[in-house]
Amino acid sequence: MSGGAKTARPTRRQAAQHTATLRCGVTSSSLCTIEQTDIPEIPKVLDMPHLLRLLYVSRATDLFEPSSINELMEKSQANNSLADISGILCSGRGYFIQAMEGSEERVLSLYAKVLKDERHCEASLLSIELVAARAFAGWSMAQVDGNALSAELHTRLVSRTLVVRDASGSIKLLQEVLKSLRKAQPDIVLG
Repeated sequence: MSGGAKTARPTRRQAAQHTATLRCGVTSSSLCTIEQTDIPEIPKVLDMPHLLRLLYVSRATDLFEPSSINELMEKSQANNSLADISGILCSGRGYFIQAMEGSEERVLSLYAKVLKDERHCEASLLSIELVAARAFAGWSMAQVDGNALSAELHTRLVSRTLVVRDASGSIKLLQEVLKSLRKAQPDIVLG
């Protein structure tokens, strides 16, 4: 650290709280807005940087073009690699489920940007937690096509994520999906 004057940094609460209004096209003539304001306080332990994992679910809007997913993934993977963020995005059947993990500051900053993206709406933060290790280490952003999941696996994922809201169960299930994709297609590059 340099010996110069310290600049005032926002508190953890200020950094974690934000208000983002998302627009989603319910019909071509009406819009709905969702306010995302309360991200819980993240405890600071021994003033050390933490590994943060965040899991959210959202609904695709009419602005999302499924054909643009590869371009979205390429940009996400490049940006996440530079920011040392790992994670997974499951998209399809009208929804997104995304987990992201990395430093608190970078994950919260990325989530704030994600909330402003008009290609989805009704973002619901399912989990935000400090973790000891990454669940998706080595994946700048793994991609799972929700449309290609078996009906049974899709039902399990939706049930854990949207109905029961079991964040740790959802993370484990997403890891299971990645493992099964690797076994089925060993040369697949998902990110």
